[in-house]
Amino acid sequence: MSNEDIFSKAIEPPKKPDPAKTADQQRRINYGLTFSTSEGFDVLKDLCGFCHVNAPSYVSRDTHETAFREGERNVFLYILSQLSDEMKQKISIGG
Repeated sequence: MSNEDIFSKAIEPPKKPDPAKTADQQRRINYGLTFSTSEGFDVLKDLCGFCHVNAPSYVSRDTHETAFREGERNVFLYILSQLSDEMKQKISIGG
């Protein structure tokens, strides 16, 4: 094996970051920055109540309102899924 072969195998070109993974990571960072301030955390707690997260979304005899409330709840759960485990813990404790 020549020195050139050894060199070409020893040094691999840097891998390009996966754009989708990078975008996901940046989105999580952005959500964390947005809700990590005391004002952002207050907004998050307000959204938790407004979006019926800790209450049933079911409304007796009103399928449209039930679906609407479940949609609100899903938006909050999406926001929550973007946050770190530490922030999720603060929210469940009541911060």
